[in-house]
Amino acid sequence: MTEGAGSQPPSFTEWQRGQLRLARREDALRWGLSFLAVLAISGGAIWWIMRLPPPVMAVPE
Repeated sequence: MTEGAGSQPPSFTEWQRGQLRLARREDALRWGLSFLAVLAISGGAIWWIMRLPPPVMAVPE
């Protein structure tokens, strides 16, 4: 089996750098999706509260 000039496996530091980059990307995606979920739930709750009918006021006699 002959190997070309660019087919050597990455060094440990290159591999570790790649793993850290993937971990940061996954963290950013996870935090972003969490933010969107909180935003959607909060927005839905505010929309629902705004759509409630006004409370019945007692009429003074």
